[in-house]
Amino acid sequence: MPAARGLGLSFYFCHAAHVAEVAEVSVDENRKRTVHKVTVVADVGPIVNMSGALNQVRGAVIDGLSTMVGHKITMENGIIEQTNLHQYPVLRIGAAPKIEVHFIQSDNEPTGLGEPGLPLLAPAVANAIFAGIGKRVRKMPLVDEGFTVEQLLVASKHRLTFFNKRGNTFFGILGVTAGSLCIGFEFKRFSQGRIHASV
Repeated sequence: MPAARGLGLSFYFCHAAHVAEVAEVSVDENRKRTVHKVTVVADVGPIVNMSGALNQVRGAVIDGLSTMVGHKITMENGIIEQTNLHQYPVLRIGAAPKIEVHFIQSDNEPTGLGEPGLPLLAPAVANAIFAGIGKRVRKMPLVDEGFTVEQLLVASKHRLTFFNKRGNTFFGILGVTAGSLCIGFEFKRFSQGRIHASV
């Protein structure tokens, strides 16, 4: 393996699922961290819907990378400062690493895949950084440890307008996940049933 490039392993058991992940990571002289590949092996019993299972795991890896690299909640006078995805960035599809997923089709009772793939990502990447450059990562997000990232995490703002004919009110954040694509909406009620969404 080239200098300043390493493999990191993590293992996790939860929700009756056994999951292991290996991350291949490099760090350059400017402490720019790049995740090249993540390999996932999971035993969640018999797989009923292979396409859905693959997308659950891939989405968990993307979410885990986003969380490890740049997600941080801060408060000022008791109020959370992050209001939308431009301050809480999500990894974009074009910046995602290669994700390889394998399932062990065991006789264990079938279980869910919504959570088990996410918690392993951070320790796998941290162990890979240690293997590559000998530095232990002790806190997240990585930007607070002085690392920069090759992956573009800055969320752009696009404006969409929805018309609500029945006059129903939508508030809060709606997250839509499709495989490794994450889209966030913040709905604001306007007059005459018009709703504004920042994506």
